Parts: sequence; structure tokens; C-alpha cells
Amino acid sequence: MVPHLDLVEGTPWLRRLRVRGSRVITPTGTPGPPIPDDFTGPLITLHPDPATLEAAEQVRKARGIVAVSGNDDWLRPWVATHQPERLGGVPL
Repeated sequence: MVPHLDLVEGTPWLRRLRVRGSRVITPTGTPGPPIPDDFTGPLITLHPDPATLEAAEQVRKARGIVAVSGNDDWLRPWVATHQPERLGGVPL
């Protein structure tokens, strides 16, 4: 899940993933339908904004949300609220 489709077009490796069949959507579900109700895998958010994280949290059966981002200060409250497991990078 990405905040907007411009990110897909501007990121070659993300564009390749989509061409190879990976589902890349925005919080509103574009360019296709929203994530199906039976989705049970990890949900990866790339450079998420608050709306993207809120939409990701609504995917009830997701095994987890992976937030891949730079050092975004606005992300700190989300990290503090959810106490996620840090997989790498600088701790927020």
C-alpha cells in the first residue's frame, strides 16, 4: 500500500513488482478494488502517511503492518501507540 500512485510510477523497483503481479494499491483501493476480506499476509506500507496507516489498520486479517519509511517524525506517535517490532533501520 502506498499513499499515492505517483510513488509507484517514480519508483522503478516498485513498478517492476506491480508488473510481475504484486498488488500495489492506495488507501482508497486504486487502481483496483480494495484488499479482499480474506487477505491474511503481511501488509507492507511504503512511505505511509497517516491515511495510509489508518487504511492498513482496517485490514482485519492482516498478520501485521510493515511501515517502510524514512525518519518521519509524524510516524513516532503511531510507533508509540502500537509498539511495533523494529525489523531494521534507526529506531524511532
